[in-house]
Amino acid sequence: VEVRFAAELENDTSGLQDVEDKIFLIRASNERDAVKRLRPRLKRCEMVYLNTDLRIVKWKLDYIGRVIDVGEKGIELGGTEVFYSFTRAKIHKKRSRI
Repeated sequence: VEVRFAAELENDTSGLQDVEDKIFLIRASNERDAVKRLRPRLKRCEMVYLNTDLRIVKWKLDYIGRVIDVGEKGIELGGTEVFYSFTRAKIHKKRSRI
C-alpha cells in the first residue's frame, strides 16, 4: 500500500511542504481489507508537535495510493513498512482517495 503524509507548518507561506512517502506490506484478502488493517498504523503516523522554532507542525495522511497484491503470505497482519522517502513538495489542493 502506497501512502503519503504531508506536514502543515504554522504560519508557513513558502508554498512548499514536507512530505513523507511510504510503502507498507500488509496481509489482507483484498484492497479494502488492506486499507482497513493498515488504518491503525497510519493513525499512529499522524502527529502534532512544536518544532525547534516553536512552530506547530501537523503531520497528516494526505492520500492512499496504489494497493497492489504481491502474492506473499508471510506478511505481518499490522503491516510492515518497506520504503520511506522524505522530500519537499509544492502545496496542492486536498486530494481524497482515503
